[in-house]
Amino acid sequence: MKKDSSFYKKLYSEILLGHSSIVLKDRVFYLKHVDSLDSLAQSKSYEVNFQYAKTRGLEQEKEKLEFVIKNDIWAKEKEDEIVSLKDRLERHQATQKKLFVKAQRNQNQKEIDKVVSQLSLLNSERIESLGETCETFASKKSQVAMIRGLFFKDEQLKEKLYTKEEFDDLENGEISTLFVLMGRVFAEYTEANIRILSLCPFFLNSFFLCPDSAYNFYGKAVSLLSNNQISLYSNGLTVKDYASKGHPLPDNVLDDPEKAMAWFTFDPNAKDKISDKDGGTIVGATIEEMKRADPNAKSIGQMAKDQFKDKKQLNMQDMLKLHGYKV
Repeated sequence: MKKDSSFYKKLYSEILLGHSSIVLKDRVFYLKHVDSLDSLAQSKSYEVNFQYAKTRGLEQEKEKLEFVIKNDIWAKEKEDEIVSLKDRLERHQATQKKLFVKAQRNQNQKEIDKVVSQLSLLNSERIESLGETCETFASKKSQVAMIRGLFFKDEQLKEKLYTKEEFDDLENGEISTLFVLMGRVFAEYTEANIRILSLCPFFLNSFFLCPDSAYNFYGKAVSLLSNNQISLYSNGLTVKDYASKGHPLPDNVLDDPEKAMAWFTFDPNAKDKISDKDGGTIVGATIEEMKRADPNAKSIGQMAKDQFKDKKQLNMQDMLKLHGYKV
């Protein structure tokens, strides 16, 4: 479903506040956005629970992996395939950041989606084959601990929704409900949504007036910022940097989010790669895409008129020259 300005304004206000409100039946409570301290606390909880799992006799993943492969429960070939797929995914994702021609981006995204799907299936099968390990036990426990630290009764985030004793008495189903609620809220704060938000006028109008200081923008130290606040500010700096180099911001961002994301993922140095004093083009790029990389770019038709205005018909050498070949 297409998101409108009200969605992004809500997202923006919640990022500024550092929390989201949740309405469940006749109750209203608040979900704090994760910050660096929350991440550190989760890490510490993971380590404590990992060591506890070891003392209880659970095997580590490496040990369990050797066992299931040796006993033909899981195949070494599948393990190698996971490593290979992760490497392919990393390369495709790196490539995607450098592409600005829509046709090329779309084709590369299909490859990314294909690899992600294959990885997901293999990882699910792997988890089932391994069963519980020290790592999976510690991960579950640390996530549960984080949940208690993120839900609050009040908007000022002073009183937790549950005391430790109350939380320990919750049924598994109730904890699962909290996980689902948290997942639904945090699912809105994707990299794509935050990047599109960072191109919206209601954000940029304030951001461009603010000196390059996160403290001046949010009014608090960087160490106290949520991960979403840091992400939005970082993307804002990128927008300001691109704009200062002569790359115009896309119009009507929310009317065409795909076009906005394409602007955000292009290589700001592409101008040096696609044009020189003699002119040049990239196969498959539209004039809009060329102008995004180089505001002075011209269409083939315009270049032909400028360079061969006295000619009624172009020959093969002329066409090669138009496309940047030396003849």
